[in-house]
Amino acid sequence: MTKVLLIGVTGMAGQEIYQAATKAGLAVTAQVRHADKARELFGTGVTVLE
Repeated sequence: MTKVLLIGVTGMAGQEIYQAATKAGLAVTAQVRHADKARELFGTGVTVLE
């Protein structure tokens, strides 16, 4: 499985990119300022780095 790092995934564009990446079968790691917000939006479907 291909892994990608997304920065700004909790923003409007980042959420769309996250959806496209997961639909493409990519393993997503998100670098965010607020880990709680990312976990609330994406649950366990993303690895979060704060």
